[in-house]
Amino acid sequence: MTSPAISVVVPTYNRQALLPRALASVVAQTFRDFELIVVDDGSTDGTRAWVAEHYPEATLVRLERNVGAAAARNVGVERARGAYLAFLDSDDEWSPEFLQRHVEILGEHPDCAFSYCDFRRPRADGTFEEFVSGPARADDDMVRAILFGGVIQSTSLVVVREAAFREVGGFNPILAVCHDRDLYMRILARRPAVRVGACLVTKHRSKDALTADLELWERDAARLLSVFFASDASRRYRGLERAARLAWSHLFFVFAYRTRSVRFMARLSCAMALRYCGFRL
Repeated sequence: MTSPAISVVVPTYNRQALLPRALASVVAQTFRDFELIVVDDGSTDGTRAWVAEHYPEATLVRLERNVGAAAARNVGVERARGAYLAFLDSDDEWSPEFLQRHVEILGEHPDCAFSYCDFRRPRADGTFEEFVSGPARADDDMVRAILFGGVIQSTSLVVVREAAFREVGGFNPILAVCHDRDLYMRILARRPAVRVGACLVTKHRSKDALTADLELWERDAARLLSVFFASDASRRYRGLERAARLAWSHLFFVFAYRTRSVRFMARLSCAMALRYCGFRL
């Protein structure tokens, strides 16, 4: 059997109602040399049966219990046969030329481990707000930007070379929502990346999204920084640890203020007081 150029991995958990939009955007791709792998992460809403009925050509991986997005993506990669890996969140959607544009730019930049693009979010009035993901070309200096909370907001924006992904060991399953940033930093410490200068992804806000849980985000960001600064990849950045932790805490204050989460702001204030007086939580 001939291997496809790209393996598209879509992890999902109890999102049968949202999955049709995401998968429809995959099969609408102008670049056709791909395989679709759907990882049902222990869903109880009929996701498995729906995918089997409507997308029989897809490789459907059923996990008996919910293991989380990072581990589910790793399971999908275990079944992947492509030279490139693309990960689509089950509540997002790609534009039809997403895969084509990424394959083209990675072909033009053989030294780059992955490519990333810009994205947009729908507004209540039916218009869209567009976001730029980062510089035109990213190397290990981009690790600094990620450490301080910026750039590449989702795995849905990225296509990575399978060899580069496996070289760093894949996603870290102990991270619930920051495993993508952790992956990018480990890869960028070895090889550069390149940006597709186009808005190719629509990111939707879902009530069940883990990224909507501020307390989980804050805990996971602290864990991300601890994991990174304990690794060899952090050698040239270790002097930035305290500043990076402070920057993330500031981001969470802003998020909490916008959502009027007074209780979370109070808890975060206590955590910061302890953390920056010499203790680590």
